[in-house]
Amino acid sequence: MDIGFIDEGGWALPVGGTLGNKSRNLLENRVRILSQGLKIPRSVSVPFEYIQAAELKEQFVLEQTDRYFPNWLSIFVRSDAPDEDSNRRFPGLYESEHIWHRDRKPALCFISNVLGSYNNRPAQIRRGQYGMAEMGMGVLLQEPVTNTPGDFDASHTGAFSDIGEFALLNFTNPEEGLSAMKRPSLRKYWVDEKGIIQADAATFERDLAYKLRKLVNDLPKNDGKGWEIEFAVNREGTYIVQTTLVVKSGKVNIPKDIKNLFQSIAVVGTNSVVTNGILFAPHHEQFQLEDFVRFDVMHKNYCLVTVPENITLSGTARLRLLDCALNPKVIIIDTGEVLYNPLAAHVEQYMREGRIAMRGHFTDTPLSGAHVFGSDFLRSGRYCGLLYSPTKLIVIADEVSGNAVVGLSDTRIHEFRPVVKTH
Repeated sequence: MDIGFIDEGGWALPVGGTLGNKSRNLLENRVRILSQGLKIPRSVSVPFEYIQAAELKEQFVLEQTDRYFPNWLSIFVRSDAPDEDSNRRFPGLYESEHIWHRDRKPALCFISNVLGSYNNRPAQIRRGQYGMAEMGMGVLLQEPVTNTPGDFDASHTGAFSDIGEFALLNFTNPEEGLSAMKRPSLRKYWVDEKGIIQADAATFERDLAYKLRKLVNDLPKNDGKGWEIEFAVNREGTYIVQTTLVVKSGKVNIPKDIKNLFQSIAVVGTNSVVTNGILFAPHHEQFQLEDFVRFDVMHKNYCLVTVPENITLSGTARLRLLDCALNPKVIIIDTGEVLYNPLAAHVEQYMREGRIAMRGHFTDTPLSGAHVFGSDFLRSGRYCGLLYSPTKLIVIADEVSGNAVVGLSDTRIHEFRPVVKTH
């Protein structure tokens, strides 16, 4: 294979190899983005075939950075696997890093983190379950959008997600760089089909909402899908750094005649689901990930009930659980009466992908009365393992209003049994 790039000014593209999904989606929407008066940061797409052919893989990526970004101070090295976000959106599955010109040796280590994330266990499990070919990690090199070269001082960063009747305009902290989506959002607004924010907002925020809605409306239509646009703004304008297809939910009505078993304090996702059973997952140290994966493969429509520590804590535990949870239609985070930490923006993105997620606590019902779901039981360690019941739930949620109901679809509660028998 010939290894080389064609530099078109704003983008250096490979002459061969396979483009990763981040590069492909952004490139296919490039003309529409630019025609709307929006910008794309200078980018270089390095396919996995080029990287695999290099004797010193990390050094090869760094050499392309030096060649195509003269006088660079800092560069974003984004994961760009061909299978990334295929079949279903999995934000946070692969790693992306920023590197600094002054720190050459650490830069090689950070590039290695990105390349190595292709073979992390959750990614291997996901590819295996979906029957995806094993290929490799490419990278998308991008200039950071800043006001001061070398600083993370963009005016605004965030995402515009066309996920339902209203789109969600989500602002994150520019100072966090690539980690911004791993932190809770700064503020959120619902935006209608005309690009109008459904709340009080600053003039700039209203103008941005209108621009991004106009762009989303101009992008190619996909049945049942909307577009999620990640953006960054500096004094020179608004830059689009990523475009990704996401599941789009329709409007739902919350019935008043269902006895609600769950007191929700936060809702993510809009949908109506009847689940075939309930899986209870205690603290991640109390069960084996492989046991969870085996269960998930065999159950295509279930409710996952778990503790906040499995979702809201930073580190591998959170990503391992969520990245391997391919088939739950509902995720309930039982917080008891304790205040919760807001979910990271990219975790919320994962939750919305055709699912309903709720935080709160079960009310005084037979479910919690049996001490199966109560937070005290979850943390007590009285049972170390996964519990399952074929109890069917009907779950209806509307993220826009924040209302939700969890009820028994056939009024029956079935016994909870260990998923893995212990001796």
